[in-house]
Amino acid sequence: MGLGFLPWEKVPIFVWSIVLIIAGGVLLFNEDFYSWGQAKAICMVIVGICAFVYDIKKDKM
Repeated sequence: MGLGFLPWEKVPIFVWSIVLIIAGGVLLFNEDFYSWGQAKAICMVIVGICAFVYDIKKDKM
């Protein structure tokens, strides 16, 4: 059994957003300052927050 058999499309968006925020936050403090790795970590956090807000707004409508 590999990762190919997991149903990735059935994972809720709030789970992905939390994973992105946590992974981006960890990488943010472990990457070199002013590097592309830190810029990617900031983008991961921003995308995670946007996905979380999107999921909350989608549920309220």
